[in-house]
Amino acid sequence: MKYYKYVSGSYPSFTLGKIYPEDSYGEGPANYPIRYYVDEKGHFQEVSEEEYLKEENKMKKPYENVRDVTYYMITTHPYFKTLELDELGEIINYMNYSGYQNLEGTSSRDKAENLIKSFKSEQMEKKIIGYKLIKPEYEKAAHALMNHTGFYKDGKVDIRLEDTINIFKKVGVLDLWFEPILEPEFKVGDWVVFETERVKEEYPNLYTGTWNKDHILKIDEIEDDHFRFYNQIGKSKISNSSKCFRKATPEEIKKAQVPDITINGYKAEFFDDYVKFGCACIAKIQIGLALDLINYNSSYTNRTVNSITIGSGTFTSNQIKQIAEYYENN
Repeated sequence: MKYYKYVSGSYPSFTLGKIYPEDSYGEGPANYPIRYYVDEKGHFQEVSEEEYLKEENKMKKPYENVRDVTYYMITTHPYFKTLELDELGEIINYMNYSGYQNLEGTSSRDKAENLIKSFKSEQMEKKIIGYKLIKPEYEKAAHALMNHTGFYKDGKVDIRLEDTINIFKKVGVLDLWFEPILEPEFKVGDWVVFETERVKEEYPNLYTGTWNKDHILKIDEIEDDHFRFYNQIGKSKISNSSKCFRKATPEEIKKAQVPDITINGYKAEFFDDYVKFGCACIAKIQIGLALDLINYNSSYTNRTVNSITIGSGTFTSNQIKQIAEYYENN
């Protein structure tokens, strides 16, 4: 597949500067009526797949005025990680002065170079979990070496067994033929935060009635770059794009794990060894005994415990489970 940038002309179906994939005939950009103009008139310039994908996935900048770019924004927002050295240096040159001063380096270019190094360092800190073949022309030779101990992933040869990786290291082609597969940033079980303000600004179509708060949620499933959550924020099943989330801090995770339980008009307050409702304190060990009773009846008899009374408070079995889970995780 080839890709073409529209660099000159006034044909209404094309936008100057935009990149278009080739047509099904392989004779130039799709929908261009006079294909020979690609070569003879210079309306299009062939570009790499990498440049096309970068353009397709280009993020909306997170600021209106470059003076609003702060140190925190430029060092954490993914938009800046997509920029080339000159683009980043230009922003640094005119950004918030305090942020400029905090960036390492003497000139705007120095600071941009150091920032790009830090971005790459962050990426390298991720664990390498395997390698995937870079070019299809290496495939036949790779198969001969690995003796069928690799497999296909997204149409590319993918090796993850240590013995197989060592074969390619030994013959000196691992870094030439393959690129690392990094451990994904997110996995099932991670706690994440829906970044309301950023999503509202950058991806307004993903800001909805359900997704309008900084929800702290635990990922139940990941599918097609979407996070799915079950029985959270009052919904049996909800999902949204992974680009709307960041990892939760330990403090946020702890906050999210506190069950919202009210007994006799008093909201639960959690302490190390007991949970308190108004003046009534229930020891952690009592919650454990109540949970044992619930689990015993569920597992060994035909009866189930729907509620338990402790002192003057009546708890549903689900509330007991929530309190027990809180203490198990904290």
